Amino acid sequence: MTTPENERAKKELDDLGLRIKSQLKALQERGELAAAHVAYLKDAKDKHAEIEKKLEAAIRAGKPIAALKEEVQRDYNAIFEGLARFAQSLDADAMKAKRP
Repeated sequence: MTTPENERAKKELDDLGLRIKSQLKALQERGELAAAHVAYLKDAKDKHAEIEKKLEAAIRAGKPIAALKEEVQRDYNAIFEGLARFAQSLDADAMKAKRP
């Protein structure tokens, strides 16, 4: 059963997945893909996949996602905020590397 709330949640999750892929691609293009970066992004992708499975299972079962909302929102926020901190850290590292 598709509801506007389910569609909105799915879109937000899809957008987060694209952001993870974009971050990985940017690191690869800049040649800054260290083992720690790979591990972090793999963890973010795994968490994203878990959220996606929970959401899709709820939708298939015809359950409103409201029951999952708190758990999914917490996990989503953790990934989103982690990506933001990760990007800031990379930017700071790049600035330090450019200093004479």
